[in-house]
Amino acid sequence: MFFSRLESCDRDRIDIYHWGDSQIEGDRITGHLRSEMQERFGGRGPGWVLPRTPAPSFATKQVLRGSIERSAGFGRRRDTSALRLPFLAINKFTDSAIWRVNANPIGYRTNRQWTRSRIWSSAASAWSLMVRDSTHLITSRSTSGNEEELWTWQHAGSASGIELTGTSNALLGAEFSTAHGVFVHNLPLRGGSGTLFDDVPAGDWKKLREWTRPGLVILQFGGNAVPSLSSVKS
Repeated sequence: MFFSRLESCDRDRIDIYHWGDSQIEGDRITGHLRSEMQERFGGRGPGWVLPRTPAPSFATKQVLRGSIERSAGFGRRRDTSALRLPFLAINKFTDSAIWRVNANPIGYRTNRQWTRSRIWSSAASAWSLMVRDSTHLITSRSTSGNEEELWTWQHAGSASGIELTGTSNALLGAEFSTAHGVFVHNLPLRGGSGTLFDDVPAGDWKKLREWTRPGLVILQFGGNAVPSLSSVKS
């Protein structure tokens, strides 16, 4: 089923979720897989990203202004309210914080020129998105709501990326992609052992299935569990 869906990506889309520990941080492994699959089956953009993560992504180049704080639902200082998909972590924007992001010019070619920007945000949030090319403004749109939802902007591909402004809200993730193609999402959980997925709210899984087109899940964990193995059962 998965492979037959790949062949129809010229008119459809398929999402591949790559969760792992720190071994996949920075878009390592994921980026190569994404590039190879997009070159063959179509699609542009790095997929799901967050502005603040423990390690910068090789897929994007960004500038942060204002207060953007990260909370994770895993690790030693876990915040159970932040155990949300797709990153099992959230970023909190305050005081009109600004996130400027574009494809990393030294990264894979297929990360560039996405034409769809989406944000998964908390309730009672307000966002403003601006898209520029090298000389002028292409798109400027604002949105707000009282319920958690996914907002989508369609726009021209931009070599200069986007500017997203948020005020007093929580960002679960931003997805940069196109209408059709393959999208391989890099979702690292530094220090995680892959044992918390059952604790993620059931509503998040429902929304992920409704809002995206999951076709494959890759779980790459193990290294962080090795030091605690002390019995045959473990």
